[in-house]
Amino acid sequence: MGTEGVKTAKYLGSDFVWIDSFMPPVEIKSGKTFAHTIEFGVQVKVRIASGFIWNDFWNNFVDSVKKCNQVAGSYGIPLVIEPRVGEVISNTDAMLRLIELVGSKNCPFGCLSEKISFVYSGKIMKLSQSIA
Repeated sequence: MGTEGVKTAKYLGSDFVWIDSFMPPVEIKSGKTFAHTIEFGVQVKVRIASGFIWNDFWNNFVDSVKKCNQVAGSYGIPLVIEPRVGEVISNTDAMLRLIELVGSKNCPFGCLSEKISFVYSGKIMKLSQSIA
């Protein structure tokens, strides 16, 4: 995250800076991702590249979000991420794990949640609301 976006957010009086996690690096073989459209009952088939190591990808993602959080925090603006179906952070479990790894007293980090995202991910709303 460059500082220009955070500077602009600060100038405009934004309450937070919002980022997304996007999809892991997979090849879509059939179907569409939720980024394009939501179609119930349609399976998305993907191909994972040989040599892909989830733990390496996750650790790199966490480090990147930590850096973004530090930049936002240096301007006094909390960083938030929105869990979305099909992305790296797609549910409350992943979000809570990320918050635990990224957040700090000096740089608040949080979740921007839309209830519909939890419905699509199959979460139990009452439980998700009490956690998030």
